[in-house]
Amino acid sequence: MTLKALVLAVGDDGAGRIRFVVEAVHVDTRLEPNGERGEWDSRKDKTSGLLGFRRYEAILNHTFEATINADGSIRDTKNSEWPAPKTGGKPGKERDERAAGMTHDPTPARTWLNLIFWCAPEVTKAPDGKDYPVRKMNLLDEELIHAHPDGTETVLGYPSIKSRLHSSDRERTVDTKKIPAGSDHNAVALKLAELTRKRGHAWFSAKTGCAVKTELKAQTEGAFGRNRYSSTYEWTVLLKDRGTAPLPPPSAEDTPTK
Repeated sequence: MTLKALVLAVGDDGAGRIRFVVEAVHVDTRLEPNGERGEWDSRKDKTSGLLGFRRYEAILNHTFEATINADGSIRDTKNSEWPAPKTGGKPGKERDERAAGMTHDPTPARTWLNLIFWCAPEVTKAPDGKDYPVRKMNLLDEELIHAHPDGTETVLGYPSIKSRLHSSDRERTVDTKKIPAGSDHNAVALKLAELTRKRGHAWFSAKTGCAVKTELKAQTEGAFGRNRYSSTYEWTVLLKDRGTAPLPPPSAEDTPTK
C-alpha cells in the first residue's frame, strides 16, 4: 500500500495533524503447492475482477487524518476505519477466487501509522543504568515493544538512527491452548502471529525528522492434533519520497494544541 501524507498543521507542542490518502494498492496471494494465485495492482487496473479482493479495492483512494505527537505516538485519528467493500457482482476464475478469498483483511490504518511514526527514537544511545524505552504498539493487537538503540546506518540514502525492536510481553513459543477450537487455517495463522514475539529494526532520519524504514517479523510454529502450522508475518515500511508544500490556513480543527 502506498500512502501519501500531507501535514495540515503543527501545534506549539510539536504535534502535527496529517492527512493521508491511499494512492495505490498491490496484493498478491499464492496458494502452494497447487499454484492457485490471485493478484491485483491498482496502478495497472482500477478493479481486480475478484470478489475476494473487494476488501482491498475499497481502501483505494480512502482519505483519513491523524494527529501525531512529537514523540511519534498517535493522539487521535479521524475516518481511519477502512470502508466496507461493495457487494454483488460476478466472481472471477475459480482458481483465482480461491486464492483471493484466503487473503487476510487489509492491515488497519492505525497499524501503519504506528510503523511509520512510532519509531522516532527516545534515546540515541544505550542509557547508563536505565531500562530501554518500552512503548505500546498496535500490530495485530496492542503489545509492548522494547526499543534498543543500535548505532547509526545509512538506509535509502539517509543517514539514520537504528533501533532494534522486540516484543517485551510475548514469548518465542505459543501456548496452543489459546487458539480457539475449530478455527480455520487463516484464523490459526493470524492468532499464532498475534501471540508470538515480534522482532525487527527501525531506521529514523534525525536530519529530516521522519522514518526511513521499519521492519518487524513474527515467526512461530504450533501443532494442533494431526496438523502442524508454521506462521510467518512481516511488516515493512519504506520512505518513497519527500517534498514540501505550504501549510493551509489554520483552523480550529487543524490546530492540535487546541
